[in-house]
Amino acid sequence: MKPELISRSTLIAFAFGRLSREDSLSVLAETERNDVLSRELEDVLLVMRAYQEGADGRQDAYQPQSAKEPVLTYLLRVAAVLVAGLMIVASASELTKGKYHDLARVADVEFLGRYRGDGDDEIELARKSYIEGDRHEAIGKLERELRTRPPGESMAVARCMLGAMLLSMAERSKWGLFPRYDEELARQALYHLALARQSTNVRVVEEAHLLRMKGLLMLNRPQDAITEGEEVVREGGEGGVEVRKLLREIKDR
Repeated sequence: MKPELISRSTLIAFAFGRLSREDSLSVLAETERNDVLSRELEDVLLVMRAYQEGADGRQDAYQPQSAKEPVLTYLLRVAAVLVAGLMIVASASELTKGKYHDLARVADVEFLGRYRGDGDDEIELARKSYIEGDRHEAIGKLERELRTRPPGESMAVARCMLGAMLLSMAERSKWGLFPRYDEELARQALYHLALARQSTNVRVVEEAHLLRMKGLLMLNRPQDAITEGEEVVREGGEGGVEVRKLLREIKDR
C-alpha cells in the first residue's frame, strides 16, 4: 500500500482488523518508516486505551450525553465499548503473526549456556556481554573475531553463537502489538549458521540446524525448515532431540 493512500481512516481500519493481512503488513511497515504515520497510529491506539490506562487526557471526549443518564450506567457502557475495542485491536495484532511465529522465537536462554571458553576468551566475553544486556557490543565482538581469526573450530562456535544472537533480536512489535520478525537479521543469521554446520562438533552442527530451522520459519519458509530438520534425522545424531521436537511441531501446524 502506497504511503499517500494511508489515511487516518485506513489506520483506524488497520487497528480494528478490517484490512487484509497483506495490507496490514504494508501499513505496519510504512508506519515504521514514516514518523508522521507512526504518531497517528499511536494516537489511534492511545484513544482505545485511554480509559483503561487513564493517562492520555481524553476523558472529556466521553462525557454523558444526558445529565439524566446515571453515571454508573454510563461508565459501565463506556467500559464495555473500550474492552471490546481493545479485544479487536488484539485480534488485529494477530494478523501480523505468521502461522509459525511462536515456533520461530529464539529466547535468550536457549543458547547462553551452551558454549564455554576460557575466562578471557573473546567468544566467552561476547557471551557474557550478551547476558549483561550489551547485545550490540556482543555481536560486534563476535564479528571482529570472525574477521581477524583464521578459520577453525572456535570460529564455527562463534558463527553459531552469532546466529543465535541475531535471531533472538529479530522479533519486532509496535507498542507490544503487531509482532513480526526482521527479515534482514534472519537472513544474516542463516548465513553464519550455514557456515557453522561445517563444524566437526556434532553438538554445534545440530544447534546450527535447529537455529536455521527457526530462522527459516521467521522468513515463512516452513518446507525449507522441514528439509533442514530431516537432514539431522537422516544423520542419526543422538543429540538432535530439540530438532526432532521442532520438526514434529512444524508438521502438526
